[in-house]
Amino acid sequence: MTGSALIVEVKHPLFSIASRRLHVIMLLLAATFVMNLSSSTIGLSLSCMVNSTAVASLPKYQKTREHLVELLEADNSTEHTAKCRGSAGAVVKDYGGTFLWDIETQGHIVAVGFFGSLLSSYPGGILVERYSIRHILLIACLLICIPSILLPTAAFTFGHISVIALRFGLMTPGFNAMLTNWVPHHEKSSAAALYTSGNQISAIIGLPMSSGLCASSFGWPTIFYMIGVFGFIWMVVWVLAVNNPPLKSRWMTQEELDYLNAHINHEKKTKHHQTPWSDILRSKVFYVLAYCSIMGSMMLALTFVYIPVYFKDVMMLDVKENGLLAAIPHFFNAVTKFFWGVFMDYLRQKKILTATQACKLSQGLSMLLICACFLLLCFVDCNTPVWIAISLFTLLCFSFGLSVSGFYTSLLSVSPNNIGILSSICFVLGYLGRMATPQLISYFKTIGTAEEWRGVLLIYAALSFISSVIFTLWGSGDVQPWDKPVYKKNYELKLITDNEKQ
Repeated sequence: MTGSALIVEVKHPLFSIASRRLHVIMLLLAATFVMNLSSSTIGLSLSCMVNSTAVASLPKYQKTREHLVELLEADNSTEHTAKCRGSAGAVVKDYGGTFLWDIETQGHIVAVGFFGSLLSSYPGGILVERYSIRHILLIACLLICIPSILLPTAAFTFGHISVIALRFGLMTPGFNAMLTNWVPHHEKSSAAALYTSGNQISAIIGLPMSSGLCASSFGWPTIFYMIGVFGFIWMVVWVLAVNNPPLKSRWMTQEELDYLNAHINHEKKTKHHQTPWSDILRSKVFYVLAYCSIMGSMMLALTFVYIPVYFKDVMMLDVKENGLLAAIPHFFNAVTKFFWGVFMDYLRQKKILTATQACKLSQGLSMLLICACFLLLCFVDCNTPVWIAISLFTLLCFSFGLSVSGFYTSLLSVSPNNIGILSSICFVLGYLGRMATPQLISYFKTIGTAEEWRGVLLIYAALSFISSVIFTLWGSGDVQPWDKPVYKKNYELKLITDNEKQ
């Protein structure tokens, strides 16, 4: 039977109980959930750890003596909080923390987690090309879980320096490389939307759980213990259930192997594969992906870390209410990007849209809606009904979900043979964006008034609009001409017997 006949005849649905690639995608979702719990809960965790009233009373944050008196009189006044005085911004909501860490220190604690991921991104891209992706992801998770368990004791003993050191997490481009090995081109939007939903699930589950733990007698340290426990559970399942390439997988049917043979290029690259740097650096698509990666990462940092902070600062929500309401936007983000991804794949399979048209529609629409949400949020303050703020952030995260079928699917598609290197570059640039986010917010924010947040929102609106325009003009969802690997030889997947495994 010819290869072309296989492509026509062999079918194996992704969404099936027997789909081994779906099992792998779900475990990648769980890995994303575990590895992002620390980032998605750090904003709320810091709000519980830090004495916000004492921080706002620091001399460097005081403009006048009258302001200090007004702040202290308003502290924890339920009546005053309910009748928030709008632009005066005198009320500071405090969750009963003990540490006196100023806004800049809190920004460093948030940023250092992104910095560790930044430093590991490029070496990670090289490692996934040469070594076991399975082992690399396992080590990355281990280096997140152990510091999380040690962090509470270190914070009380050594202060914020130890927290900064233990927040130095690692992340690798191994997720993308694993997807490239396992998922055909026409299923990548669905697969990417599904596994990256772990980001949103970490917030949907993590924020309410963290707020409950913060308000409980156990306190904020149990938030970090929770992260460690989830991580160790995932590592056990990962080791037992996953192999790197499909041909070494357990419990896979011959039908699915035939399907992957028909739809995935399994030509093996030489050890010294030449990356087409000259062509990449002259490609408009590459620079569009670079910018969109920065913008996408800044959006992740803002929505995961700072939505609870915004609700505390501007909307004056209590800790439990904050955790529950801050999870709502992430739920809609997860639902949207999954169903939108499936819809885009359907339109591509039916030839209604090309790969490039699907990516451009998703990215352009996503960023325009996000821009509109940020502009509307500029008119929100603590006199605004809470449901309006929740609705705007929900629409914002709903819109952001569309971009997974935009720039992220484009990243997975434009150069399958250079996915490790390309992902590493975009991850590095993306983490620079994540690191810039706490610094940007610290520049505008002192005690967290609506006026201070407005500067941040306007900058994000402008960045979103630029992303929509440039991707619509120069983005792509097709394999690029410069995707030129050096091949060793072709090989075909086949089932391996138990004797051969031994």
